[in-house]
Amino acid sequence: MILLCIGVGALMAIWLLGGGEDEGAAARKLVAEGRASAEQGNLPDALKAYQSAAKNYPDTKAGQDAARLGAQIKDRLDQRRAGLLALQKVISDPDLSVFASVQVQLRRVAAQYPSGLEEDDVKRMLEEARTLFEHRSISYVNGVRSEALAFLAVKSFGSAMDTVGRAESSGRLFGAAKPALQQMRDRVELEARRAYGDLLHALKRIPAKQAMARLEASVGLFKGTVHEGEIRARRALLESELARVDDVRIRPATPEEEQAPASAPPPRLLEVLAKAEGYAGRRRYAAAAAAYEEVLGQAPTQDRDRMQKRLGRLQAMASCLDGLIERIGQQPGAFRRFKIGSTVFGNVVDATRDRVEIRLGPGARVRWDWARLSSERLERLLIRAGLTGEAGVEAATVLLDMGDPPRALKVLADRFEREPGLRSRVEELICEARGMKTLPAGGFHLHDGRLMTGAERDEAVLVAKLAKFGKLIIDAEPGQWSQPADSLRALGARGDEQLQAALTARIGAFKEKLDNVRILKRKNLGQLRAEMFAELGERRKVALALIFDKKKYPYPYAPNQKEVQAEVDGFVARCAAIWETPSAWVLEKEPALKILLDDAQSVAEAVAALGGKVDAPAALLKRIDERIDMRHYDGGKSIVSHWKSVIEHNDAMLADGIISQPERDCYSGTNQYRVMMGMKAVMADESLVKCARGHSTEMLVKGYFSHTSPTPGRESPGKRARLAGWGGSVSENIARGRADGFQVVRQWCHSSGHHRNILGRRWTHLGAGKAEAGAFWTQNFGTGRSKPPKRGKEDPKRRRRKGK
Repeated sequence: MILLCIGVGALMAIWLLGGGEDEGAAARKLVAEGRASAEQGNLPDALKAYQSAAKNYPDTKAGQDAARLGAQIKDRLDQRRAGLLALQKVISDPDLSVFASVQVQLRRVAAQYPSGLEEDDVKRMLEEARTLFEHRSISYVNGVRSEALAFLAVKSFGSAMDTVGRAESSGRLFGAAKPALQQMRDRVELEARRAYGDLLHALKRIPAKQAMARLEASVGLFKGTVHEGEIRARRALLESELARVDDVRIRPATPEEEQAPASAPPPRLLEVLAKAEGYAGRRRYAAAAAAYEEVLGQAPTQDRDRMQKRLGRLQAMASCLDGLIERIGQQPGAFRRFKIGSTVFGNVVDATRDRVEIRLGPGARVRWDWARLSSERLERLLIRAGLTGEAGVEAATVLLDMGDPPRALKVLADRFEREPGLRSRVEELICEARGMKTLPAGGFHLHDGRLMTGAERDEAVLVAKLAKFGKLIIDAEPGQWSQPADSLRALGARGDEQLQAALTARIGAFKEKLDNVRILKRKNLGQLRAEMFAELGERRKVALALIFDKKKYPYPYAPNQKEVQAEVDGFVARCAAIWETPSAWVLEKEPALKILLDDAQSVAEAVAALGGKVDAPAALLKRIDERIDMRHYDGGKSIVSHWKSVIEHNDAMLADGIISQPERDCYSGTNQYRVMMGMKAVMADESLVKCARGHSTEMLVKGYFSHTSPTPGRESPGKRARLAGWGGSVSENIARGRADGFQVVRQWCHSSGHHRNILGRRWTHLGAGKAEAGAFWTQNFGTGRSKPPKRGKEDPKRRRRKGK
């Protein structure tokens, strides 16, 4: 037994030893697989093999090595994921609009993740960025091409060239976009050259003044092209020639068509001046001045004065540009974050007389000729430079030369009071910018940052006063606008106009103020209506108690009927005050509203005194009444909804010809009064209409006025109703006179018995009938179906009649 146990133990030990060797081998195999995958660049598979060895064979040396190697691979993969995201972020960054900047940033990212990113990753992202930039660049050039072609269509070669030039200096050209833009430049130059040849041919055949006009117009069309300088030079020489002619004493007039064509300028002079003006067109003012100096001594005496003035102007602009160049070199920090596009900024790092250099980002720079700077960009540079003295003033001359008088005036306004010693030069440039031939009397004045003549300043001061006092009137608290109103009146007719306009605007503002009154705000309207409805209920009780008191308010009338009727009218008026004009009740409860309306009344009176007309306070009260709208509020008792149904029913009866318009008005007057007093509206019934109209007609024809008819079988209202087809009980009102449908209801309400009939609670139907050819009225009230029939469900008699 013991030997057996020893044998089994020995066997187990041998087996365990063999199993350990197998685990180590398996772990080493997985590690080998991981290394092979890593060498092939398949890091995910390498990580999977290492993690499997470390997890399944943690006690073996190979398993422990696998854990260490797996951690390294995982770190590399994490670095790779983060690096790829960073690379993608770079090419998606809208602020990196220059490809060179993208290249630099991609390299920086690669340096931050050395263990995660490989050279192929960066190359792949560079290719993706290159494709993206080329696509953007081609789209951009297509837009530029369309704009340039539009300018060519109107022979504006300078604008077309400027469009191409701005694109060339934008830093946005890439790949195939560059030759595409060059083709566009070649086309512009070709068409400009052809047009310039046509211009020269035309100048030889037209009189000098016409030639001058053609040259003036052509400067703008050829601005920025190689022909601009020669056109400017031809214009300058022709201007001198025309000036000499004007100085000659008066001779007999020669018709323009007979005048000699413009003479051709000397070739050498034209050549040099064309060169000079070409420099000036490209903002190379120092070179242009040097060219003028070269020929000034050789120029004909008659041209020398004008050329001397032009030379002085070029030298002044050159000194301004030199001052700007010097500031860029001395204070580069002042020219950081310079905007050169809608979303592109750069640092101005260098400038010469030929060009300005802007760094857009790491490794990305653009160099612009001065001619490529728009007046807006140049103004921004000049502001940052902060030039003073003559250079600061002549900045306006540069902007005028660029064809931008408004920006020149801004510069001159800034220099006007800061350079008192240069005032005469500043005023001379102001006159030029404004197209004024002479300095106005009293010179110019700086007012609110703008340069004005004395008359313009006085007008601006007056306009400011008018606006100031007008605003004070509009914004003043109730009753506090009289002082600014007096100030406006003191300004004469213009003040009265502004006063009327301000008061009218104040009335308009009252509507908004009404909306802000606490009690009238939408959230408070429900509670307000409920309170008013409760008050209306109390007032109705008082009025109805007296109306239905047959002793105090008898029929036939008592001796004091007039006094009692007046008391009834007063109680009814108190109900109407809430139902028809709830604003009156609100005014008693809201002092702020009363103050507002009193102010509106004062404003309306002031406007009327000025001959104007505005909404009177009554219109504001009506607005309040419409907002509260107590006529359509019944506290959930369905009186209003029933009234709306009755209106539709009665309108249908009018449309079908069953009742006339005067009779329809009688229904309206009756129902408005009933609903106001808390009773349901009564609906028209064809049988009762027939009964009422028949009695009115009989009274007219037979000449009597009574509820009792002399005709057998028609003696009483009940008999007449049954004859007409009504089977229920009835009550009757009659009247005579030239009253319309509303007036006759008011008359009945001043007779106690008729009044009680109109307000009978049990009535559901009404027949209102007027004698067609006379002034007799009859009302027959009855009780029947409580709701109007639904539209389309008419009784058989009406359908048969309509069929006829």
